[in-house]
Amino acid sequence: MKGNLLQVNPQKCLQDEPVCIIIANLPPGSDITLASHFHDKVTSKTFFTYAHFRANHIGKIDLSTDGSMGGAYSGVFQMAPVACLKPGPEASKYLRYINRDVSVPMKIRLTVLKGHLNEMDAYKADNDLTLDSAIHERIFLTENTKRIPVREGRIRGTLFIPEGEGPFPGVLDLFGGIGGLIEFRAAQFAARGFVSLALAYFDYEDLPKDITEFDMDYFEEAIKFLTKQEKVQKPHVAVVGVSKGGDLALSIGTLIPEVKAVVCINGLSVNVLKPLKTKTKTIPPLPFDLTKIKFVKADLVSTFDVAADPSTHPECQIPIEEADAHFLLLCSKDDKTVNIEKEHDRILSILERRGKDNCELIKYEGSGHLLEPPYAPFAQATFHPIFKINRLWGGNALQHTQASEDSWKRIQEFIRKYIN
Repeated sequence: MKGNLLQVNPQKCLQDEPVCIIIANLPPGSDITLASHFHDKVTSKTFFTYAHFRANHIGKIDLSTDGSMGGAYSGVFQMAPVACLKPGPEASKYLRYINRDVSVPMKIRLTVLKGHLNEMDAYKADNDLTLDSAIHERIFLTENTKRIPVREGRIRGTLFIPEGEGPFPGVLDLFGGIGGLIEFRAAQFAARGFVSLALAYFDYEDLPKDITEFDMDYFEEAIKFLTKQEKVQKPHVAVVGVSKGGDLALSIGTLIPEVKAVVCINGLSVNVLKPLKTKTKTIPPLPFDLTKIKFVKADLVSTFDVAADPSTHPECQIPIEEADAHFLLLCSKDDKTVNIEKEHDRILSILERRGKDNCELIKYEGSGHLLEPPYAPFAQATFHPIFKINRLWGGNALQHTQASEDSWKRIQEFIRKYIN
């Protein structure tokens, strides 16, 4: 009984598309282990997950309806072979997978193994125990998307232009305190019909490695660059940001009139980390008390109590009530970096007190801080390269993945609605 067991449909798809995995032609009631291996060429590390299944009365297992009996995950979780990928036993458990080259797809080897195996045996995937295998490919950058490095004035980033005549909605894409240039979400936006600019703002090429302040003029340059692109729908654009990129997105949407749609993912409405320089004033950062870092394990910390209460520091507040843009707040209720739910409720109350109805708040149970497009491998805790610590992000794999599915659809619908 080897071969002709594993059905993967589609074998190749966009990163944000689900895959159907069926294992058929097994002896009824037989036990198998399904293993997933992905080798990241950037880190030279292998990411891995596995689960135990039992064939039904006709010798079939369908991941969309049949639950895992054990292993790295349990229960019905169709996308677990992708979303539950973790660093393999030979790598640090706090290593995070980030696609650093969007031209390279994820190539995941799916292997059906005989019996219910432990983690190490499933990871080694002995040929004598292998019943069938297949390669599943997940694409970030579509074949006809143009990827254009941007080095104009002070701006450093990458522009993604989808295939077609356009015009397309324009999106400025920001990540947080990790620094550098991260392109995968911008590439995914382009695959869905948006012109997107992935923007670096520190620790990239000739940008400062240790930034002393955030300059709103820099982001305004980026917005003007985006709006002048031939295929960008005029005259307004959107901005999407997560974590520190979230409060920057709120600042940009408040202070730059070309921006009419703002998506803030697990970000605050106060400035954090460094001073924010605007045309009229400099907004100081919210105080952090590092003595309130808590060790949840010997090698893992929580920063949940580190930030001061934003309501007690009006000097750090972004003047969101003055914004003409529409806001979409995406709140992960199990975010362990800061009390995002309390802050997003506060943002809504600030706007409502001023008679504003330009904000929508969506909350997600069981989702952690790193809310990204589906189906990024879930990371509950990872090493933070800037702070040099293993940091707890929160969430669980199933509910976090469900949140990523829902939020990605909402983000696209929201941008199209308010840009159009």
